[in-house]
Amino acid sequence: MEKSQNGEENEKLNEDASICGYDSLHHLLKENLKPHHFKEVNRLLTGLNCGKGLETITLPESATTLSIEHDFDLQWWSIC
Repeated sequence: MEKSQNGEENEKLNEDASICGYDSLHHLLKENLKPHHFKEVNRLLTGLNCGKGLETITLPESATTLSIEHDFDLQWWSIC
């Protein structure tokens, strides 16, 4: 275990740099919170769009492929 700046012991980060085995904070929260809690947390993190929560859009395969090849996270939300 590693020690953080405040002296608490933390598990060492995974070699793949995931967050507790999840690809993103969004996925970790979605899988571990009750749906009504996730909805509220997601609203706070991503904000509102025209008074509604943002909806995730499926990315084109070409965009997903590029993000995998170049090791970066890519997400897309709908707007009004």
